[in-house]
Amino acid sequence: MRKCFILLCFLCSCGGTFRIYDDTHVGYYKSPDGQFSCRAASCCYPYKEKMRVCIITDMSGIMISAKYIPEK
Repeated sequence: MRKCFILLCFLCSCGGTFRIYDDTHVGYYKSPDGQFSCRAASCCYPYKEKMRVCIITDMSGIMISAKYIPEK
């Protein structure tokens, strides 16, 4: 969790928006152009597209995955 906090602090120095949700205490970062975002330990790019590449960190390491978001 500490690594994620350090990463989010670094990203905020580049601009963008950082928010911590009160109910879940989960951090969220969104880049100025809205294309890159991080929520908790998952960062995805490009955020506004159907197909995204995400990096997810946890106690066992780092995982890179591709996500497809279907239209609603």
